[in-house]
Amino acid sequence: MKTTVSKSIAACIVAVFILPFVIQAAEPVIPGYERFYSELERPSVPGGLLLLGELNCVSCHNPSEAVSASIHTKTAPHLDNVGSRVRSGFIRDFLSNPHQVKSGSTMPDMFANMGVTEKQTVIDELTHFLASTGTMADSPVKPDGVNKGRVLFNQIGCLACHDPQEATDGKTTAIGGSIAFPALSKKYTLNSLAEFLANPHTVRPAGRMPSLNLNNNEAREVASFLLRDLKLPDNLTFKYYEGNWAKLPEFSKLKPKLEGTVSGFDVLVGSKREQFGIVFEGKMVIQKSGEYTIWLGSDDGSRLLIDGKPLITIDEVHPHKVVSAKTNLSQGEHQLVVEYFEAGGQESLQVEIAGQGLNRQPMDVVLYTPRANKQNNTDLAAVDPQKASRGAKRFAALGCADCHQLKQSDQTLASTADFKMLATLTGDGCISANGTLPNYQLSSRQQQDLKAAIAYLHSKPNLELAGSERIDSTFVRMNCYTCHERNKKGGVLEQRQAFFLTDQKEMGDEARIPPPLSDTGRKLQPSWLKDLLANGTKVRPYMFTRMPKFGEANVGHLAAEFSQVDQAKPVNHQTDAFSDKILKVTGRRLVGAKGFSCIKCHTFGNHKATGVQSLDMTQMTKRLRYDWFHKYVQDPVALRPLTRMPSAWPNGQVLLPQVLKGSMDQQIYSVWKYLEDGPKASTPQGIGQNSEELYVFDDAVIYRNFIEGAGPRAIGVGYPEKANLAFDANQMNIALLWHGSFIDAGKHWNGRGQGFQPPLGDNVLSFQQAPALALLESNDSKWPTGDIKKQGYRFLGYQLGDNRKPTFLYQLNKIRVFDFPNPETDGGEFPALTRTLTVSCDTATHNLFVRAVVAENSLLINNDGTVTVDGQWTLTISGNVNKSFIRGKELIVPVELSNKDKHHVAQIKIHYQW
Repeated sequence: MKTTVSKSIAACIVAVFILPFVIQAAEPVIPGYERFYSELERPSVPGGLLLLGELNCVSCHNPSEAVSASIHTKTAPHLDNVGSRVRSGFIRDFLSNPHQVKSGSTMPDMFANMGVTEKQTVIDELTHFLASTGTMADSPVKPDGVNKGRVLFNQIGCLACHDPQEATDGKTTAIGGSIAFPALSKKYTLNSLAEFLANPHTVRPAGRMPSLNLNNNEAREVASFLLRDLKLPDNLTFKYYEGNWAKLPEFSKLKPKLEGTVSGFDVLVGSKREQFGIVFEGKMVIQKSGEYTIWLGSDDGSRLLIDGKPLITIDEVHPHKVVSAKTNLSQGEHQLVVEYFEAGGQESLQVEIAGQGLNRQPMDVVLYTPRANKQNNTDLAAVDPQKASRGAKRFAALGCADCHQLKQSDQTLASTADFKMLATLTGDGCISANGTLPNYQLSSRQQQDLKAAIAYLHSKPNLELAGSERIDSTFVRMNCYTCHERNKKGGVLEQRQAFFLTDQKEMGDEARIPPPLSDTGRKLQPSWLKDLLANGTKVRPYMFTRMPKFGEANVGHLAAEFSQVDQAKPVNHQTDAFSDKILKVTGRRLVGAKGFSCIKCHTFGNHKATGVQSLDMTQMTKRLRYDWFHKYVQDPVALRPLTRMPSAWPNGQVLLPQVLKGSMDQQIYSVWKYLEDGPKASTPQGIGQNSEELYVFDDAVIYRNFIEGAGPRAIGVGYPEKANLAFDANQMNIALLWHGSFIDAGKHWNGRGQGFQPPLGDNVLSFQQAPALALLESNDSKWPTGDIKKQGYRFLGYQLGDNRKPTFLYQLNKIRVFDFPNPETDGGEFPALTRTLTVSCDTATHNLFVRAVVAENSLLINNDGTVTVDGQWTLTISGNVNKSFIRGKELIVPVELSNKDKHHVAQIKIHYQW
């Protein structure tokens, strides 16, 4: 049969009106194919190429090297240890009729044309072989887990690819292109499904089932919801007692009120909720000998025994308390007893285990569960070793190993089947209308598209795709278009709109619909993009749908392709018109309450916004490229049509002409430079609730409280000159200097007033918490640290002078210190401060030193005597001092005292310019 195709892939693509697909087809369902190719009027080469990869055709029919690089195969699930994950009854049923057991499965029917007897024999042997790779461990499903899992399944993005699992208004919802579930309770145990949901790429490395970054509890909850119809026999016996105890009684001497069986450690099996006790008994089935950790938690008392020996006891009346212990357990069965009593109040009991490959999880995972009655259980009673051995040979001979990895004793089984090369195919065989083996149950459209693709590859064996085509084919293959739109293609279907949720409805659809990706390469930093693609992310806490993790091997190539295809014009403006210090201070003010009030909608690290809780500003420069940021903040709607973010520079108009000479470019750049400090950036003004700024006018303002960076005995001083400080009364030294606004007292003047408050202003200098002066035996002696009171230091308070400016008073042994900080201003934005230290004592002292600063990185004494600290700011030392010297990162100043009126005195001035 000859199929006529056009000369290029692009010519084969017909304009598509994307329609919902409401029929759940029996043919293989590939979401991207169903959406973009299944209803085209003519055979589609791109659709056929997609099918070649998604149906794993090239695992049997080897392609040329050039074609192999362009057809991304959906690797079949790994079958290592499949016997510990999938029930043997399901394995048998699925092999017998994969398309009936799982509608839309891409697994072909390998035995469709076999005789009944032969088919039963082959499937029976394969089932025994696959079941021999592990053992199952059942656990009961708890109602609480079902309820929590229901919320997760319906909110975090599962419904982007799957149909809702419960009827709405009495009707079930089926959306075309959805991946259907088989009867999951017939396939999985709670533990195996939870493990798969937590780590899907371990079994399915192709990433079509992505990871939603579920933690172990979330994975178990979603699994509980999906297995809510799972009914298991009870796995414990119990004896229920009633009595008023303050500690565990000797239950063996008491007569139980009730006896029976129960599934799991359910403390509500009896009629009372206070003054009762229960003894649970069961069998642990340990698969691997070794050390295990057991956790026991209860409110009130409990005890755990293994094989009659107490391992953990939490006796008496108390709130919920958890204790763990390690123990060695041999392979096989062990008797487990858990005793519990409840005196009053809350009642709780938890028993967990971990070790030898088991993550911490409920003890149910190792409890022996009796088999369900035969009518409801099709699992093997036991594995037949001879059948398993024959099944292993069939696994290789039938070509199962061409698609599925299966390791035995660390050796991967190799296929012994022989199939035609892809280049020799003619469109017959398994894709023909009456194909033999394997039978994919292809639709007529799928058959036509596969034939078109094979014919195209014959005419163009060196298949190469441009960067934009590679991006598009990846989006179709990985079903990215179900959530994202790129270049007017894809996006959330109307039938799925209601599944995308948010708790910030004021933000509109932007808060719930994943963002468009037309400009991804222009927008995101390469490092962020690479990590995002490989590991997923959660930068939009208001959006319930999670960005999945597809795996580096599956989507890692997109980072370079985005950067190549989505190139942006660089922003050209002067970057050295203002110093970084001025830019960062200005940027902080612009995003704060007295600027453009970005903080009203954007969080800042751990600080909530005052309105809606949009993207964290401290992450922006880590995520975004500056060129894109510069364009976006000018006209947000032009790049994000759904956004409600206003422009701070509407139509290029500068609303704050007095800032940075009225330059829009410089104002935007200042915000960027400020945000470059990320989480270390000073908090913007106005962030948080109950803001109460202390304003400084003619006189200094004293604020004594817990100040971040200055300790619990901090003394904050705000000066009219707008140079402020925080003095640490514990260490007797200035701890912080900053410019601009003084402090926000809201945290301490509202509620309980707990916590440390950071400075409200800009350009904060932090100094090491240690005293300013010390007596040293030599120039190499260590500076005092720790409890300095024991070393002769004593804080004496402070006295107020003109304009209520304080002088701090303290002493070292018999040396008295008057410490007077005084800001200076020339009318500029960054006033300097001169600190005058006046010291006096009654006896001669020759080993007194001042440590002026401890640098973070570097110190440089300049020719004019100034000292440059970390290349950022300067200080100058003058007065009764000898030559300063640098010791590591410390600037040490020897003090020269002189005799004056029978007193030994000195005055040291430190001038801070920052």
